[in-house]
Amino acid sequence: MIELSVVILAGGASKRLGVSKQMIRYRDETLIAQSCRRALQLSSTVTLLSGANRHSVEAEAHKFKVDVLHNPNWEVGIANSIGLAVKHEFNSNRVLLMYCDQPLIPIFHYQALVEQSNQNPDKIVVTESGNNYCLPAIFPHRFFYELTTLKDDETAIQLVESHLTEVTSIPCPQAAFSVDEPDDMRRLRES
Repeated sequence: MIELSVVILAGGASKRLGVSKQMIRYRDETLIAQSCRRALQLSSTVTLLSGANRHSVEAEAHKFKVDVLHNPNWEVGIANSIGLAVKHEFNSNRVLLMYCDQPLIPIFHYQALVEQSNQNPDKIVVTESGNNYCLPAIFPHRFFYELTTLKDDETAIQLVESHLTEVTSIPCPQAAFSVDEPDDMRRLRES
């Protein structure tokens, strides 16, 4: 079994943003490139899940030693993408799910998640921002089946909220920011 796999969720269409968020440049790199670099610092087993904007996203991901998995049904909702990705990583003890559009989360937060998961291998280790849980988060294998049964726009956080006694969290204020709307691009450039 692989100890830890990292899945980069990068299949969204960026409809509110109007451009492919995956290919936005921040600090001289695309968000895909930054995500791949971060993930490879955590594990040698990294999968990038593509959907919309498949060709440009996959071309960028292939510059790194990551697996690329395409979800042809990405429009069905995030649950479908999470399920496909987790099935792909079923031979792992744990999976870290991360979005590609949270470039302000520092690497040390991801490392803290991994360390906390190493100390509590049976618990879900999730990011807390404000009073909310969010990705990135690490899920032990025993939760994989439930992750594959999420429906439509259900997220992994809904699974977290149904298992609160089996969760530990690490605060990260930067996780509140994601690139979703044109104003977010301006805020990103100013950061």
